[in-house]
Amino acid sequence: EGWRDMETFLPENWLFRQKSHGYCFISSDGELIESKGKAIDHLKKSGSAEDRLKIEDFRDPQNRSITRPLGIRKPLLKERIRILNPDKSWISGHDTLPEGWKFKECLN
Repeated sequence: EGWRDMETFLPENWLFRQKSHGYCFISSDGELIESKGKAIDHLKKSGSAEDRLKIEDFRDPQNRSITRPLGIRKPLLKERIRILNPDKSWISGHDTLPEGWKFKECLN
């Protein structure tokens, strides 16, 4: 009860329900996912980068005070830290990044 479909803001055939602190989801394969973080992990294994961005940016559109285009995230403080001497684990040349930018996959 209370599951809603927001295809514009979620991966195709996903449903969501708001909890007291956050959201839970049902994926297109019917899996119950208890948080945005777990949804992102699920999509890292079996989804596209676009779908992952949709979940990262997701907020119930009925509760949005400020809207912004999908994929444009408010930078977190940890994303603004400049690394002066990056090690070899930093990756460059990703098609979603501006020229000269590098990224690194981190485990939380």
